[in-house]
Amino acid sequence: MTSAVLAAALALALAQSPGAAPSPPDAGTTGASVQVAKTATKEAAFASAVAPPVDKERDVEAVAAAIQRMEKAARALKDFTATFYKKEWKGKQLPEEVIALKYRASPRSVYFRWTGDAYQGQEVLWQKGWNGDKARAHPGSFPDVTVNLPTGHWLMTRSTRHPVPNAGFDFTIAMFARDLVTHQTKPECLVRAVDAGLQVLYGAQARCFEMETDKAKCPEMYSRKARLCIYERLDVPAKIEVWDQEDGALRLVEEYGYGDVKLDFGLSDKDFDPANEDYQF
Repeated sequence: MTSAVLAAALALALAQSPGAAPSPPDAGTTGASVQVAKTATKEAAFASAVAPPVDKERDVEAVAAAIQRMEKAARALKDFTATFYKKEWKGKQLPEEVIALKYRASPRSVYFRWTGDAYQGQEVLWQKGWNGDKARAHPGSFPDVTVNLPTGHWLMTRSTRHPVPNAGFDFTIAMFARDLVTHQTKPECLVRAVDAGLQVLYGAQARCFEMETDKAKCPEMYSRKARLCIYERLDVPAKIEVWDQEDGALRLVEEYGYGDVKLDFGLSDKDFDPANEDYQF
């Protein structure tokens, strides 16, 4: 907006403000206002002419390219550590959790230690094929008893929407990739896709994409609305937000963030051993 248009808009706003005294029209002022209005109209027409049209398919292609980069990075990934931020709706709003996360691709292994206010001191350890495929866990508070539980046990899932083995990047990547495949066969399922640009998340640049679906028509889509932010340098997720219809309202049901991500950190068997002296199992 030019300074002349801004001045005219401000003057109009002041004139229409409650309690503002009406001023008689001045011939010179009226002429200037008409000229400003004409200029604004021309500028708006020019902006409309030069602004790129909304192109859903172009942005879908950008999302697809980003997911391909993430898939490539995930396939090459041996392990990573991160501070995992988690906030979910599950019948009610659950508290934000802050978790020290360790992940190893082969054998698939995850370790969680809750460091925030919610569930502070709790630890969970799971490794595919180990411990009868059960997770070892303890709550970190009285009664602080270590237990071995199937990952689908209600005690393991009562405060989360996803089981422990889904931890890591690949579940998120697969979910978005699956929705894009659905869009290719049923274009009407995806009603909006936007490249929302760069954003600084957890101290690093990430590119964000927003998508909306017609889940009423296409129930196989994961969510009604999603926002995916991908680290520019690492090609892994930085933040994921998912909205869906829950309890009669469109709600932000999943919000996950990965801060201080270190890829191929060099995790060893000790990092997934409950006897590790740094752990409290």
